Amino acid sequence: ARFSPDSARIVTASADGTARLWDGRSGTVLANCQGHQGPVLTAGFSPDGARIVTTGKDKTARLWDGRAGTPLGRVLEGHQGEVSAAAFSPDGARVVTASTDGTARLWDGRAGTLLSTLQGHQGPVTATGFSPDGALIITASKDRTARLWDGRSGTLLATLPGHTDEITATAFSADGARIVTASKDQTARLWDGRSGALLLTLQGHQGPVTAAALSADGARVVTTSTDRTARLWDGRSGALLSTLQGHASDLAAAEFSPDGARIVTASKDKTARLWDGRAG
Repeated sequence: ARFSPDSARIVTASADGTARLWDGRSGTVLANCQGHQGPVLTAGFSPDGARIVTTGKDKTARLWDGRAGTPLGRVLEGHQGEVSAAAFSPDGARVVTASTDGTARLWDGRAGTLLSTLQGHQGPVTATGFSPDGALIITASKDRTARLWDGRSGTLLATLPGHTDEITATAFSADGARIVTASKDQTARLWDGRSGALLLTLQGHQGPVTAAALSADGARVVTTSTDRTARLWDGRSGALLSTLQGHASDLAAAEFSPDGARIVTASKDKTARLWDGRAG
């Protein structure tokens, strides 16, 4: 589930083969986005909220009107495996998709035409996204590497090696200066957002790290794990600040509030929890 940029709408993706558009205040259904030939894996808004991109097990991504939920006639076809993730560039002009076929693809965000195929990973691509200025794309893979690509040409710029198991998540900091990756090797890593050089390794979890996020100022990192904890780290030194304990099962996701004052975690124990973003 994702909010529109103005929080007026929510889009959800479901294994029932649909995405749904909801009123962000009342929770009423505004539209059903039907067209995928199988489970819809992800859904998200363009930066201006005018469009939605969905990804599916049917090996396609699709573009929709972000207010009416109607198809824009843009089916992004070509992947040979399920499309696991998608993201708009900050200006909305491009879309990047990640697939279990081992590639990412760069598309025109309006016309839906293929601009470039990002090839090089030796396993399924699990996550992708643009840097805040749109100049770079990050991809993460089960091949234990992340890769940096030119956000316009799709040219490979750097490979980020070092993890000893598949990478589960990746994200840029708000200023684009750093990248965080999470891995099943029980660590998260911080990298230079331009060169791809390794800056820090965050160690301490007793199970695979399932997600990681940076606060807007880059001063803190939150990670989640199957060890039933989240951990709060100093984003500069890598020192452990706090262990967030209380969930009764694996943690799947975490995110800072925009002002960094709170953290939300999601777990397989059927709860989400809100934490103090500084004290934990």
